[in-house]
Amino acid sequence: MIRHLYTAMLIHLTNDDQFGGLSSRLSQTEKRQCQFDLQFGETMCRAKIPFTPDDIKGNNKFCPVVKNKIDIRFSESYNILHAKEAYRIVESRFAETHPLIILGVGLHDNLNPVAVQKGYLEPIIKLASTFNQSNPVFVWANIHYGGLLKPLQYERFQGNHKAIPFNKAMQIFHVFETFELTRGVFSFDGQHYGSSLNKVKIQSLMKGLSKIFSNDII
Repeated sequence: MIRHLYTAMLIHLTNDDQFGGLSSRLSQTEKRQCQFDLQFGETMCRAKIPFTPDDIKGNNKFCPVVKNKIDIRFSESYNILHAKEAYRIVESRFAETHPLIILGVGLHDNLNPVAVQKGYLEPIIKLASTFNQSNPVFVWANIHYGGLLKPLQYERFQGNHKAIPFNKAMQIFHVFETFELTRGVFSFDGQHYGSSLNKVKIQSLMKGLSKIFSNDII
């Protein structure tokens, strides 16, 4: 879900629905294989997003009117087994002032809030406390509403009956609320959504971030 949010953010920052969420290193043939909605729904396209600024810098549509480009990157650290990688990426951002860090995991840990808090978030929170001059802005993206197409083998451990208490337990940072936003919306696999819903999510996120930074409630 964070990957889709990241992809939608790139499309927003490039104003390019067709290829905006893809790495600039790709050939035109590769891009066409993952254009438009396929940037979100096609398994083969997951590895074709830009993971680092070097994967984006060749895209002249990315923030075209901004001289100093936004440093945006994605880490596929989707459960507590990848917590060390998330920790490393987050630590690298603390050289900046007010870096924005958006986190969201849980499904791949069967929505166990204790495991996620202890194994994933607590080390990051402890690290952040040692970088007072950085004053990072953390945003937690909560779990989507699970749709009817969610496979039954996942429903038992990741269903809405688990997502609701998990989301409640994870209100540690600024929360980007997507559970109610996605309730009743068609999901192509019961948990993920296409470009239209993800565009709505980005608009909602941008409004929330504007309030956070304009009011300096960090």
